[in-house]
Amino acid sequence: RVFFVRTFVLDDLLKKVRLLIMEHDKDPNNIPKVRTLLNTASRDIILLQEILSYLFESLQSMEVPERPEDEAGGTLYKVLNMANMKRDVLIRVEDLTKLVHGAQHELQNLSAMTDVI
Repeated sequence: RVFFVRTFVLDDLLKKVRLLIMEHDKDPNNIPKVRTLLNTASRDIILLQEILSYLFESLQSMEVPERPEDEAGGTLYKVLNMANMKRDVLIRVEDLTKLVHGAQHELQNLSAMTDVI
């Protein structure tokens, strides 16, 4: 959940940078702010990508154990629902990867826009 929040904070930062770039003619002092914010966003994207790669590697190496024979273990196995949990987390990692990839493309676009001004 915190990772999702962090991606939305990053998205908000990129929207703020886009607004500052669009209004650069009103305040020329925005250009150093834009560069600082782009550096911050770039650093955040790199960290988010590293976290996702560690999470994905961990999920790939994780094996779902067999259902235990005893009744208590079987009940716990059923309640934890490990196979579905792993699948759901893999889907979320894929979604987060797409969000971070989109943010990276937006960062590249904003950097190109900054080069023009």
